[in-house]
Amino acid sequence: MRWSASSTTNRAGVFGVLAGVAGSLCCLGPAVALMFGAGASSVLWGLVLRRDLALALGALLLLIGFGLALRHTQACALPARARWRAPLLMLAAFVFSYGLLGMLLPQLAAQQLQVSSVTVLHQPAAAPSHALAKTNRVTLIIEKMDCPPCAAKVRSLLGRKPYVRAAIVEPGNQQVIIDYDPTQIEAHALTQLFPHSFGITIKNDIAIQ
Repeated sequence: MRWSASSTTNRAGVFGVLAGVAGSLCCLGPAVALMFGAGASSVLWGLVLRRDLALALGALLLLIGFGLALRHTQACALPARARWRAPLLMLAAFVFSYGLLGMLLPQLAAQQLQVSSVTVLHQPAAAPSHALAKTNRVTLIIEKMDCPPCAAKVRSLLGRKPYVRAAIVEPGNQQVIIDYDPTQIEAHALTQLFPHSFGITIKNDIAIQ
């Protein structure tokens, strides 16, 4: 009986960690890609879910684990206090893993890239050297840009392109505004810079000078 209770506790901890990892899939791939210097084409960059879907998957795994843990503890006829030990351990494992992978790691990755990237502008206004040049402003909707690493990666990517003159890229805001040189690239070609899994839509594209 003692071995069975220990096995249930271990299983609960594993379910909690898996639920935390699943809930972090909106940010985990881009964060690891940034931390290890992987490019936008990295397989890790494809491990991106919408935040609501990732959290729903994590919650589902957590509920399944809760059900299994309670069923096993009831089968062992444990005291009420011991019966809740496994579910509480599972919840603690979820909070720890999600906090580490879904919150702390993305913040560290975003800070790391912001320190090393200084080439992108943060206001959608043309620089003085481009005052007489043609400039278009395109507004993109990037569906999966929910976390700081995603926004930092997009900001860094745009900052390395000579035809991008200014950009507004903010985490948690799926709308990205880009001022670019229309003589060098078209708006549709800008969308090809990003992973296809991001789901990018052109909201509008207008000439501003």
